[in-house]
Amino acid sequence: MDLIATNVYSGKLSDRVIIHGACIEDDWPEILDEVGKGMTRLSVCPECIHISTIVEKVASMLAKSDIKELTVLTKDGSPHCIGLHYAVEWARTMSKSNPKLNYCVIEHGKLFHIPEGKIKEKRHLSR
Repeated sequence: MDLIATNVYSGKLSDRVIIHGACIEDDWPEILDEVGKGMTRLSVCPECIHISTIVEKVASMLAKSDIKELTVLTKDGSPHCIGLHYAVEWARTMSKSNPKLNYCVIEHGKLFHIPEGKIKEKRHLSR
């Protein structure tokens, strides 16, 4: 499902959601199947949709839905996809929601799990 086109009150949203870069479906469908098993899958391309729009949508979903676990899956090294990780972290702060967050990236066809604290660290380069 498309993240931006999905209504925050949609009955298709489960309590476990994965937001992934749109390219993941085509380039690494087997990894998406593995990581997103049993989750509502929401796709977005941060190269095409402004990051502020993504933050607002995710914050609204977190505030209005009963999401208990949220996973982000993107291609590593993409200057656009890194923003998706930042957007989800910021949306959680804005919504005052506290789902379990999982950050994952794919590099050369291999899956990596990123510790939550690393996202904030990378967003604050002076640290």
